[in-house]
Amino acid sequence: MSRSLVGRSFSVGSSVVVVALLSGCSGPPLKEYHQARGALDAARAADAERYAPEDFRAGGDALKQYDVAVAQRDYRLALNYALEAYNRAQAAAKTAANEKAAVRSRVEAALAEAGRSVATGRLLLQKAAAARIPPARLAEARRTLTHVTSLVQKARKALEAGEYLEASNIIKGADEQGRRAVSQLEIALRPPPARRRR
Repeated sequence: MSRSLVGRSFSVGSSVVVVALLSGCSGPPLKEYHQARGALDAARAADAERYAPEDFRAGGDALKQYDVAVAQRDYRLALNYALEAYNRAQAAAKTAANEKAAVRSRVEAALAEAGRSVATGRLLLQKAAAARIPPARLAEARRTLTHVTSLVQKARKALEAGEYLEASNIIKGADEQGRRAVSQLEIALRPPPARRRR
């Protein structure tokens, strides 16, 4: 085979490789688009819209930019947007899972604390009744304990339904209210100061 023939064969082979590479960008990167769309759907199912809104929104925005790039036939840019959407959706799903676990843990701790305050308050109310303390002095603490009990019940229902953010909003501050009621009852149960003899 002559040197010129070899050179011609190499040139033709190189052209085939270049054409093959270019043909990979001759249409929208649909595979990456569908992967990104699937990742966003999975993130939505993981409640990323509520627990990781920034990453989830960024993933959705990237897919919108993908559509713009495809309309402009800039398929390389479209590929970049599809990959960005996929990565942000993956990050959103991971963040959502971590945040949900953290919120649930905080709610459970707040429920436990509020429950302890209610239990302590009920015992103190029994002691106050036995000590014949006027009901008027106990009325505010009793109302507060009733309210905290209601919050605990509602928050527990939301928690069991998997509505962790709602449960967190419901129980927020309930433990502090319970402690305040307990403090009021403890003050009411204190014996009056002894009178000094003249």
